[in-house]
Amino acid sequence: MIIENMTANEIKERIITVMNDMNAIRSQLNAAKVNRIETGDYANADWFRKATDALKHKGREHQELQFALGRLSKEQSKEQTREFQLRKERFFIETAKELLDEQTYRKIWEVALSKLYY
Repeated sequence: MIIENMTANEIKERIITVMNDMNAIRSQLNAAKVNRIETGDYANADWFRKATDALKHKGREHQELQFALGRLSKEQSKEQTREFQLRKERFFIETAKELLDEQTYRKIWEVALSKLYY
């Protein structure tokens, strides 16, 4: 699963899944530790190492997902800000066209265009 291709909702769903996986692994590790304390029997060393490694990998994935979600939220916020700015400018132009006489409006338009192209 490539995080860069995921939507915000897909990332959020994956975060929940990863957190559930991490909680399940922690519960198993804790149960093994409790069993060692109560009975003195250690869990299978290979299983314990694999479970610890899996928890680390899930932790890294969780961190990457959180970072991607933050980046995506920031991009969406920037896009919304740009859209809002464009709407304000359109409303300003429409209002200027309504309030100014034709000659003044055209003169302002010509000056603005000249600044754009020169």
